[in-house]
Amino acid sequence: MNRLPGRLTDSGLVEAAGSRLPVDGDVPATPDVEVLVRPENVTVTADADGEAVIVSTSFFGSVTRVHLDHRGTTVKADLPSRDAGELTPGTRATVGIAPHPALVVPRTER
Repeated sequence: MNRLPGRLTDSGLVEAAGSRLPVDGDVPATPDVEVLVRPENVTVTADADGEAVIVSTSFFGSVTRVHLDHRGTTVKADLPSRDAGELTPGTRATVGIAPHPALVVPRTER
């Protein structure tokens, strides 16, 4: 499970990794939250101007697990292997979240 930094908006959405999503479940009182995102709901696109860098990849047949550093946060993405060929370590990328309701929890200090 990924724990991405996010921020609740006045309109009841949460912003994280360049995505705006509806909140599923309880809404914390604080606007600064962590968004809980499963690796299969993370999108990754090679992008020379992207804010993430691919650290490693692991091939599991039809799925490739991609580990990224996104603004100092480790992110895991499970992508169809056919879409992960150009995502090699050192490649800059853009990270997003599939448009599903997201679980949020109060942000903790690490």
